[in-house]
Amino acid sequence: MAYRIPAEPASSSHVGITEKARRWLDIRYRYPQGRREEDKCVAHAYHNPIHVGRLMGVLGILYSVKDQIHSVVDIGCGDGYPAALARALIPSCNMTITDLSYNAVSHASSLYGLRSCAMGADDLRFSDNSFDVVLCQEVVEHLDAPFMAISELLRIAKMYVIITTEANARSPIHRWLCVKTRQEQESHAERNHWLGSDFYKLFNGTCSIFPQCDRHIECRAMPHDSIKIRETMALLSKGNVQLKTSSGPIIVVKKTPSARTPTVCIDNAIKKLITGEYHCDYLHHLDSWDERSLQKIICPKCGANMLIVTQQECIQCEKCERSFGSTQDALDLLSLNIPDKGLQGDLIAISRFNLHAPETRYMQNLARLFHAPRTGVDFLFYWWYRAARFFYRLSF
Repeated sequence: MAYRIPAEPASSSHVGITEKARRWLDIRYRYPQGRREEDKCVAHAYHNPIHVGRLMGVLGILYSVKDQIHSVVDIGCGDGYPAALARALIPSCNMTITDLSYNAVSHASSLYGLRSCAMGADDLRFSDNSFDVVLCQEVVEHLDAPFMAISELLRIAKMYVIITTEANARSPIHRWLCVKTRQEQESHAERNHWLGSDFYKLFNGTCSIFPQCDRHIECRAMPHDSIKIRETMALLSKGNVQLKTSSGPIIVVKKTPSARTPTVCIDNAIKKLITGEYHCDYLHHLDSWDERSLQKIICPKCGANMLIVTQQECIQCEKCERSFGSTQDALDLLSLNIPDKGLQGDLIAISRFNLHAPETRYMQNLARLFHAPRTGVDFLFYWWYRAARFFYRLSF
């Protein structure tokens, strides 16, 4: 497995938000092969601890429709642990993962043997209706063009789209404050903040919203904690509620009307996570690229859906003859420098949702808020807010 060494940006060129995030992720996941063996256990903690509410909620939703789904893709997978756990929970389901960072998907492929490829969430190189379920966990709040990414999720989904975000505002005023005081200089900042009602309007009321829980677990969850965690997970069974807390929502969009309405079946998923039944089984099963899985991928160079496996077990496009590596490697479907889609990309994406006029105007104004540059007044307000928070914490 080869890791990419991120190139330093030229001082004279402007590095966009997406390219800056990609380089930050490449550095974060540039680990030597064989390191972090302890991360293969029940839960990993080499970065922030897993949000148990989100993870178990998503797994519970997948488990409730396990007899209907046969393929799942995780967009923005990171290290791949949640996707590996989902594959272990439903062994009959084909799992594919993507991330903006080639090092991230290479790391996930090395740890868990997942079928992986590097691509941006707002430019997914998959054919329409390629996967039964599309997962996108804790990604939309970091994107330069979130509406464009959500439209891409709907395009490649066949039955369900599951989106989670922790950047959940309590009110429109709170959302405005979060946007105006966001850390724009950070490579992986939370740029977009959402209300629960935003997703109802965006999906014409066809989505179900499940609240996340605020409880976390550390790297090793002891069995005696399972009772408390089970009580906390019971909150996830209440869907279609207006969120009143800062914990983000789990949004489930049912694209196919005839598909079963998902619920949260948490019992089996919690039991397997806490007791650690997946140490050596399907959690580390090796999935390699084959002709059937390559039929879903569109070549980023020529746009043809003609990727094949050669006699040397290499993957290349039959039309332009571009090579993408071997069948057991992560595919690199990214360009060297990723341009930002910006406000124009989001406005074009909003027009694809076929919303009514009031909802369209609302989403367009929301996109303009997310993309609004910081003015002089905003700059002064930002430092006043930072100073107020500093002295507030100093007083306690």
